[in-house]
Amino acid sequence: MCDQHETSDSSEVANLMTKLQALPQRIRDAYKDLSFTADGKGKHIYPGDLLFRAILKRTHDLIWGVNALLKEDNWNAAATLVRPILDCCLVAVTFAVQKEPGRLELHLMKGKKLSDFVDDNKKQLTDKQMREYLENHFPDTHSFYKEAAEYVHFSGKHVFSSIVKVSNSGSFTSFIGEASPEWTKEHKLNLANAVLEMGKWILYVTKGLSSLHEMWESERQRQDSN
Repeated sequence: MCDQHETSDSSEVANLMTKLQALPQRIRDAYKDLSFTADGKGKHIYPGDLLFRAILKRTHDLIWGVNALLKEDNWNAAATLVRPILDCCLVAVTFAVQKEPGRLELHLMKGKKLSDFVDDNKKQLTDKQMREYLENHFPDTHSFYKEAAEYVHFSGKHVFSSIVKVSNSGSFTSFIGEASPEWTKEHKLNLANAVLEMGKWILYVTKGLSSLHEMWESERQRQDSN
């Protein structure tokens, strides 16, 4: 018979995974509801429209990938996708704080690197600078970034990933197979919560895009009148 505490732990992880599985559909719904969709009724599509659609698509696809891996209990592989999802958040917040419409978007459309872009605050868009922008919304961005990167690049997390159990005598049990038995409940909850919060934040930014679109439209009309 399963221990009651173990059942409770499994239930908590399962509840979070259920919320994660619903997240791609929420992103698809947000995509459909974007108020600035060019629909032939006098609305214009701007470079920012294309950029944020790309952010939404990449976020959606990565979270869909996390869900697919977690269904197979492959937490190690799922963890490698956390850093690219964070990258979507970094680009989204950087995009949102730019005052001059179109400049960042056109820079990227020309195939240039983000790190070569100097933003409206005269800051070069290194990962460090984008983390500082995101830090205003997520105070733990720096530590989270470091931990997420450790799953992408070979690190101590991988050196010990095959170890399932260590005895008092110093012997250990290792495992390589189609599961991640070394992942504790705490680690699973941390990963699932991180992905869920990043997805929710992308949705939050999406809601503010209508005001950005109004600014772009106002700027377009001003330029047309000159």
